[in-house]
Amino acid sequence: MLGNRSDNRTIGHLYDRHYTLLDLRYPGPQGYVVRTLHNPFGEGHNVVFVGGSDPAGVEAATTVFVEELE
Repeated sequence: MLGNRSDNRTIGHLYDRHYTLLDLRYPGPQGYVVRTLHNPFGEGHNVVFVGGSDPAGVEAATTVFVEELE
């Protein structure tokens, strides 16, 4: 999931349930998060967060995620 709770509705739902702290304040300016969440809704689907507080952070997270995939 790209972004943060303010620009991604699903991240917002997970944020409201305390599964992630990914918003306009955390991880901060140009900060980013790349992490997984196992089966949050109990439907057999996992989540990969590729996010940040601002567009620069999301871009940095995307770069790190793609590098890890390679």
